[in-house]
Amino acid sequence: MMPAPPQLSPSPTLEERFGLNLWRGRRRAGLTQEELGIFAGLSRDAVSKLELGRRLPRLDTILQLAAATNVSTCFLLEGMRWWPGRYVDGDFHVEHPAASLRRSVGR
Repeated sequence: MMPAPPQLSPSPTLEERFGLNLWRGRRRAGLTQEELGIFAGLSRDAVSKLELGRRLPRLDTILQLAAATNVSTCFLLEGMRWWPGRYVDGDFHVEHPAASLRRSVGR
């Protein structure tokens, strides 16, 4: 039986979206959380917290995770965008993975 992916809220946070992307990358690489932790220099608990969206990684950690799972950093950051503001601060936009499905069905 295949474990279920981490659950996202209707308006996912950066942490949740990164966690789902990391989970997908780890599964694609055929690694357990423990194995990924060893390859990336993290504990299994740290990997778990990242996948569950309870923690947002630093840049160096993103690079380590990408190398350990053999995916690009773009894969790990998929669905996350920064929209700059012209006269006020910008904001992050996090796309729910089902959004692309809704767009393709609506055509």
